[in-house]
Amino acid sequence: MTLTIGATAFLRWWGIGLAVPTAMLLGAVVAPTAPVLTVGVEQ
Repeated sequence: MTLTIGATAFLRWWGIGLAVPTAMLLGAVVAPTAPVLTVGVEQ
């Protein structure tokens, strides 16, 4: 989940040119929060 937030924030900041706080907020919004979705990523 943390990697998804960081990757999304970086790509939005670098690719689109959003401000860093806005990119971080967008990353937190689109990150998977359900345990079922994060189990595959953590293993």
